[in-house]
Amino acid sequence: MARRLGKIAVVSGMVLAGAIAVGVWFPDAKKLRKPRPDDMVGRDAPGIADEVEAWLGGDELDLARERPAAALLLFWHPRDGGKSQPWLAPVAKLAREFAPEGLATAGLCVVDLEDAPTLVAPLRSQYDLPFRIGLDCDGDLHMRYLIDKRKTPYCYLLRPRKGKWTVAWGEHPEFLTAEVIQGVLGKK
Repeated sequence: MARRLGKIAVVSGMVLAGAIAVGVWFPDAKKLRKPRPDDMVGRDAPGIADEVEAWLGGDELDLARERPAAALLLFWHPRDGGKSQPWLAPVAKLAREFAPEGLATAGLCVVDLEDAPTLVAPLRSQYDLPFRIGLDCDGDLHMRYLIDKRKTPYCYLLRPRKGKWTVAWGEHPEFLTAEVIQGVLGKK
């Protein structure tokens, strides 16, 4: 009997030690993976003004001053003159459609100040973009929103909550729909 209890104690101790080792060597898988843009959903939105070097097509996006019902932030890189940005036209249409309902929209591009006139300005006219574009020259704003500047585009919808701006939705711009915007605006 004593021998049997000793074996049980040894086996129990080994199981406990194994469980502790697994907890130490294999923590929560989410902690191991690299943060992704969709991890921002539900979090407070980082500020924008300090990271944008210049704005094209309008004043800087100042959510505290403008107090829109929601904000659409569109992160992208104008690398090839717009050939790989077929989503720009539908996003421009949605921005135009929901502006009267209080949607403030800003494009945020990773581009050098010297390249903006040749890369960004033509896209503004080609797609008739109804929103201002901020130049995130060093990519710091993209990083604060967990976006790899080489893997844009990505967009977020923000809404005010308890005096702060919160990320309500985030996804590739091709998945942005009127229904999604209405949901964030509280219209649906």
